[in-house]
Amino acid sequence: MARQLVIETFTQEVRLQDTYGNLDWLVGAFYMNQKTTYTDTIRVGTQANLYTDLVAAGAAGGQIFGSLDPTGTQIPSLLGNIDPATGQPVPPGTPGSVPFFVPGFQPGQGQNSDNWEQTTNAFALFTHNEYAVSDRLTATFGLRANYEEKEIEYDLNGTVTPCSFFAQQPGVAQALGQLALLVCNPAINTEFNGTDSDSFDDTTLSGTAKLAYEFTPDFMTYASYSRGYKAGGYNLDRQGFDSVLFGGDGAQPSDLKFEAETVDAYELGWKASFPNANATLNGALFYQDVSDFQENLFSGSNFRTFNSDVESYGLELDGSLSPVEGLTLQGGYAYTKAERKDGITVPDGTGGVQALAAGGVQLTNVPEHVVTTQGTYVFGLSESLNGRLHLNARYNSESALAETSRGLTDNDGYVLVGARAGIQSADGRWEFSVFGENITDEYYGMVAFGVPEQTGTNAVYPGVPAMYGAELKVNF
Repeated sequence: MARQLVIETFTQEVRLQDTYGNLDWLVGAFYMNQKTTYTDTIRVGTQANLYTDLVAAGAAGGQIFGSLDPTGTQIPSLLGNIDPATGQPVPPGTPGSVPFFVPGFQPGQGQNSDNWEQTTNAFALFTHNEYAVSDRLTATFGLRANYEEKEIEYDLNGTVTPCSFFAQQPGVAQALGQLALLVCNPAINTEFNGTDSDSFDDTTLSGTAKLAYEFTPDFMTYASYSRGYKAGGYNLDRQGFDSVLFGGDGAQPSDLKFEAETVDAYELGWKASFPNANATLNGALFYQDVSDFQENLFSGSNFRTFNSDVESYGLELDGSLSPVEGLTLQGGYAYTKAERKDGITVPDGTGGVQALAAGGVQLTNVPEHVVTTQGTYVFGLSESLNGRLHLNARYNSESALAETSRGLTDNDGYVLVGARAGIQSADGRWEFSVFGENITDEYYGMVAFGVPEQTGTNAVYPGVPAMYGAELKVNF
């Protein structure tokens, strides 16, 4: 496997801002040109046939018709025989039928070179304004007009003997179902060879509106609404195509497209300070309605971006306290509920569909409860040196790592603890410290996914274990 990704980006932004009476105003324009070039090469090795033979035999529970062919063919006739006239599988003993084998790979077959190019041109006009309605009330209004166009071009080339066999024997691939995907995996399916292009454009409005009221110099509240926008695009991977061999309508560039994401966000919050106690306490309630949420999910053989509608709401709190000179304590709590409104399904390779992500459950890698806390103490060692001690901790409640392995690879609730101790110059020019991250060596997972073509097998990438080091920082 070899992959090369090159992204060339040019951006230009201009702004004009000033104050007119009680109004602070800003207008601007933005332009971006981005060219993404991606080359993907995937080839099978000398053990590919042995692997698929063993998986196929295991899937049949050892009850296979015929025997493994020593001459390089694979997937013994799990279905029995085939009718040479129609290419359709038939029961063993059917007059005129013969046992069949799926021809094997030749080492080095696969994607010889898949070349992708995506070009993006984005334009925007925007304004952001704050108006002092009174000494205590401030209104904020912002608007952004977005135009974005994307174009995809591709040239796909590969050679895979089993895929050619399925193309010549109609019905065999669909009859074999998931086993056929062992030897004609979407990642190397030569049915998708060829060149094509596609493009689309989006025009949208996004913006924000906010009212903030200052009851006292130490306490203010606000209410806000905003609409956010993230452009759509294309999955640059042949695995996103719809295969005729497996009941689809054939490869089309539109198969690779995912839609733009928009979010309507509402927030109600406050900010408070307590000068006599050297303390602060801030909080916010939020609600977000996300249309066509862009989510990177493992589809069985690769990661792709899918769209779904998501609802999210919750509470955020953070505060600080300085009980004595040099000591600062900080903490925060977040409660987040984030669920898809409906599930996501994908073709299962046999003409049907399979559930990829369920609706009504918490999104992956989004714990409902997060608690953070940290303390820093800076104290004098001499006129020119200070000592510095720091301790932090973070608690994440249980969360799923992957849609395809919920309940199997989930994280239990866990706590990560870090610490740092050092000395620094009184003028802040330099600092030397020793540190530890995850000093309790807590195990937790970062990413999980199902191993391609190995049902029930999952891979998990663990988080960083206990780590220690030393650091020297110099400010110029």
